[in-house]
Amino acid sequence: MVQWMREQPLDCLVIGGGITGAGIALDAALRGFSVALLERSDFGSGTSGASSKLIHGGLRYLEQARLGLVLEGVRERSALLRNAPHRVRRLPFLVPVYEGAPRGRLALEAGLVLYDGMALLRAPGLHRPLGAASLRALEPSLVPAGLRGGALFWDCATDDARLTLEVVRAATEAGALAANHLRVRSLMVEKGRVTGVIARDELGGSTFPLDARVVVNATGPWVDEVRRALPSAPGPLLRPSRGSHVVLPRSRLALRHAVVMRSPRDGRVTFAIPWGEATLVGTTEVEHEGSADGVVPTGAEVDYLLEVVARHFPTSGVGRDDVLSAWSGLRPLLGAGAPGGLSAASREFVVEESREGLLTVAGGKLTGYRLMAERTVDRLASTLRWQFRRKARRGCTTRHAVLMSPDDVMVTKAPERYYDRLAHDLGLSPDTARHLLATYMRRHHPIATAVREDGSLARRLVEGLPYIEAEVKAWCGEEMCASLADALRRRTHIFQKAPDQGLEAAARVATLMAAELGWDADRREAELGAYRALVAASRAWRN
Repeated sequence: MVQWMREQPLDCLVIGGGITGAGIALDAALRGFSVALLERSDFGSGTSGASSKLIHGGLRYLEQARLGLVLEGVRERSALLRNAPHRVRRLPFLVPVYEGAPRGRLALEAGLVLYDGMALLRAPGLHRPLGAASLRALEPSLVPAGLRGGALFWDCATDDARLTLEVVRAATEAGALAANHLRVRSLMVEKGRVTGVIARDELGGSTFPLDARVVVNATGPWVDEVRRALPSAPGPLLRPSRGSHVVLPRSRLALRHAVVMRSPRDGRVTFAIPWGEATLVGTTEVEHEGSADGVVPTGAEVDYLLEVVARHFPTSGVGRDDVLSAWSGLRPLLGAGAPGGLSAASREFVVEESREGLLTVAGGKLTGYRLMAERTVDRLASTLRWQFRRKARRGCTTRHAVLMSPDDVMVTKAPERYYDRLAHDLGLSPDTARHLLATYMRRHHPIATAVREDGSLARRLVEGLPYIEAEVKAWCGEEMCASLADALRRRTHIFQKAPDQGLEAAARVATLMAAELGWDADRREAELGAYRALVAASRAWRN
């Protein structure tokens, strides 16, 4: 990929391999432009891999009368449900209403009627009001004191890092070039216009120029850092906020539904979400100052989330010792220098073109990535047409571009039959068979072949989690997995869900990756050291 980037002229070079940059690369490639996507770490390693894993319209924005934002969200949710049903799943939410809540049952019902209506009959499911007894029947561990009733409604969940990787793969299949661990060192500016970048291959060590007619800055929380390198030195766009999450064992908080909770301290909405073998709780919202690199939660943020859980599920008795992992991500909110608290900061997005021709897309959220990409590529196409006489072959097609093959569609229509067959043929446990098909779809065949040839590759990497040794070859050969963090934090959820966050499995995974990627002993030890440091940083809140 890197060699091809250096050899061919590019219409567009996208900086930032999160979900928005990946979406831009896909849209631009589908319109017939030559495009390259550069990511300095791993795809989805920033905000796109540190979200609450939700694809949603934003019910809470109705309280703030941000109807346009909600309408945009529910429409993009519908598009993702249609185009990526293997990556986006329907998820039921319970909203309990307690005595003294800022919004009563009637207000909640009115909001949910509007929420479902905005989906224009394409909602994942229709809401229904519930009495206190019905709510307790659905989630018996909810605290009964003061419970007045509530409602059930539907939104969606995803594996954010996997979804990002899926969009990157779709972009490359459409003709885009993409490489992770490729850092942009500086912008090239000639005669007052950005003409490309100086890039460094973090794996190979070389530094080289990449020329492009248009450069797009899609770096999320880092967009202002890139913009500051321009000669015009524009002012900041962002007002970043830090959102922290904790993961609890399912044995300590077993939920059948996602539950919408309000903090007893400030009334802010927080979610408890069933997440396979665990339960995800998030998120906080704290104004973030300083570097966007290495963001981790504080002890106060973790305690805040545990306090919300204790208020709604007192019998769970969860505490700090129960937390499997915690992480933070930065929301790239617009509104630098604006008065008021973070609740007043914009959740919209903007596409800006600098005097030097750098296109920047800033703001937005995971659910709206496709629309953000469409608007950015519309601007890109206009620039290429009028300044470079490069015309798009077609208009935007991503609203209906399915991110799966016909074979994948067949699997999603009859999953149990495929799960049972794979488990029987390879002697796998049902959860591993389900994981392989749900994660790789048609691309599970090389993994299955490896297990047939060497049964030892069916060994689990971590007891209690479905990942097996045979997957490592697929990560390295097919998914650009180039570090232990890539493998254990984004190709899997071992970092988030294993009781030791994968520290014990790390050495075995490093050995398997070394065989695939040609690491020597020094590189293997460096990877182990870097991963241990990552885990230690994520646990700093305990001190």
